[in-house]
Amino acid sequence: MTLTESIDLTLKTLRSGGIILYPTDTVWGLGCDATNSDAVNKIIELKGRSHNQSFILLVDDVKQIEHYIEQLPDIAYSLIEVSDTPLTIIYPGARSITLQHDGLAPKVIAPDGTVAIRVVQHPFCCQLLQKLGKPIVSTSANFTGIPAPLTFSDIDPNLRKQVDHCVDPAFEAPATGKPSSIIKLELNGEVVVIRP
Repeated sequence: MTLTESIDLTLKTLRSGGIILYPTDTVWGLGCDATNSDAVNKIIELKGRSHNQSFILLVDDVKQIEHYIEQLPDIAYSLIEVSDTPLTIIYPGARSITLQHDGLAPKVIAPDGTVAIRVVQHPFCCQLLQKLGKPIVSTSANFTGIPAPLTFSDIDPNLRKQVDHCVDPAFEAPATGKPSSIIKLELNGEVVVIRP
């Protein structure tokens, strides 16, 4: 299967509210359209997660982040530009779906109104996100309480069977095999390191 064919199949699953198992720039992830509440709920149930845990979201460009938070702190642009390893940033003021405008599914947003977003550099993810035009959820491909898999071969076969689409492991490279660094940004520009 070609990269284009794989992306098209994955897009079809995301657009229909399905759950995907896919490679990212860090580890394999379970994902869905981050604006689809039903799909987000499916991931919560599949993983056995608490309903008050938020998620990391992936985008392909910093411009996309602007659509989903109230105000992007100026320092965010510089941090994203200079980071040479995967960096997840927690932003204040996430926009939830309302009748007036699109936004994020409420359960991807933390109770304090923040949202964790990473601008991804992985070739498969970048092309997928460009075509979808929305953020996707990225939570490690494991059941809650089980260590996160570093490669496709580490993923529990029972989990693989429960997703709607599994991306071909041929597109795994060049993942780092370890979680991203996480920092939290305050509107005043203060940076708090959550995970180095």
